[in-house]
Amino acid sequence: MSLLFAVAKLTTVKHENDYPLIFDAPTSSFTAAKESDFFGVIAGINKQTIIVTKSFLIEDADGNSTLDKLRLSEIDAKKYRIEKARPFDEKDLSTIQTYVESI
Repeated sequence: MSLLFAVAKLTTVKHENDYPLIFDAPTSSFTAAKESDFFGVIAGINKQTIIVTKSFLIEDADGNSTLDKLRLSEIDAKKYRIEKARPFDEKDLSTIQTYVESI
């Protein structure tokens, strides 16, 4: 993670552009404490950050998922849920549509 922050800093210095940090499932192998630390560090930086994660989903026995709103409330940032519209044809990606919902 520190490498990503360093690269982001260097692109700002060298190219005078400020690019967002984008993370795809960065906490998937973290313990709860380490995940909390990660989001604490992210909250403390002054940079646009996009994090794509399933960490805040609770899945029931039927495979349906709901948001863990209690844990989400602990994060001081804009949050969105991106979800695939069902049904769709798994063999035809053009049939997938997504919903974006502000949380």
